[in-house]
Amino acid sequence: MVLYGYVIMSNDIHLVVQSSEGLLSDLIRDFKKFTSKTILDKIQAEPESRRE
Repeated sequence: MVLYGYVIMSNDIHLVVQSSEGLLSDLIRDFKKFTSKTILDKIQAEPESRRE
């Protein structure tokens, strides 16, 4: 992946990327799979500390 720019928002992420090998759709699929698994693992390991 060649990353040209990104913006991380509270509930969204925007990327400007280029696939250095293969299809861009494959890259996006793998990126989503990796990030969603990592985020879920972090949430389960460290529950949110805010209490309302």
